[in-house]
Amino acid sequence: MSSNKNMKTILRSFAKPLLSSKGESLVMVMISLGVVSLIGLGVGNVISSASIEQKRLAQKLELLDLKNSIIGAMANPNNCTCQLNGVVFKKTPTGYVDVTLTDLKAACLSSSVILAKAKDKLPGTQTGLKISSIKITEIKDRGNPGEVAGYFTLQADSSTSVGDFQPIRVLQSFKLDSSQAVSSCTYDSMTARTCARGEMFFGVDAAGTPICRQFPRCSSGSLLQGLDSDGNPICVDGRGIANLPSPTVVYHTVATVPAPPPVVVAAAPVAPATPPPGSGFTLEIPGKSCGGASDKTMDAQCLSACQGRGARSGHNLKGQCEKDPSAPSGYKGVYTCSCVY
Repeated sequence: MSSNKNMKTILRSFAKPLLSSKGESLVMVMISLGVVSLIGLGVGNVISSASIEQKRLAQKLELLDLKNSIIGAMANPNNCTCQLNGVVFKKTPTGYVDVTLTDLKAACLSSSVILAKAKDKLPGTQTGLKISSIKITEIKDRGNPGEVAGYFTLQADSSTSVGDFQPIRVLQSFKLDSSQAVSSCTYDSMTARTCARGEMFFGVDAAGTPICRQFPRCSSGSLLQGLDSDGNPICVDGRGIANLPSPTVVYHTVATVPAPPPVVVAAAPVAPATPPPGSGFTLEIPGKSCGGASDKTMDAQCLSACQGRGARSGHNLKGQCEKDPSAPSGYKGVYTCSCVY
């Protein structure tokens, strides 16, 4: 029994501090430390990831600068020829063998800047990036005898790079002699792209310096179709070609020519049917006055009117008066003639 009492006394002595206010404060401190530790680990991971991503972007920019430097140097064929003169391009039945180089320089002087050196750090690197190899790859005949083209290919060293970067590839053309050795490099319009952002490459001048122009832009809603002979943009919208020089319109005075009169084609005369002798018809003709003309005068007028219609003879049958406001007396005469064939 005494042993059990001693055990209870010991347990109470350990539990008493935990049940006191001091013990409660200690538990809160331990919980707070645990939460802070977890937050610290999370923040540390975020900072570490951001640092890695920043380094990866920095290396990507270093490789991009290296590519632009190589393009700018090789745009002058002399800078390429002096470094590769005599290098043999071996050809097998399956194609050309890749050519391994030790370095690439910006020019051929002894003091020229080394752009890249195999198995060495990139000059001026801030990230410790190395170039593992420098080669000329994908060498192919261009169709003309002794002319080939290939790519300067530079691979970043995986042990010093953050992530897997695609190799740098710069196209270059070469002329080979009879022993398949490089005799000269030739400029290729597909090789040099040394213009700044927003500019287009238009070739090189006599010194091999790239000719750059501002990239042509069209107004909103128009599309670039191409360039004219002066390098100006040809823009096209939904209604056709826009932004082209307006055509010169020349106006000429044209004399007004009256339309020709319509041609009236007379119908062919039709021979009238000859009425039988002794037949006839009646005809009404107007008189100058009402009842003022003599019978002899009206007979003569009826004869003339009947003969004008093909009759042989004619005379006045009767006369009558009709109202006519235009006549001086307000009436006009109407006479009926008898015409005989």
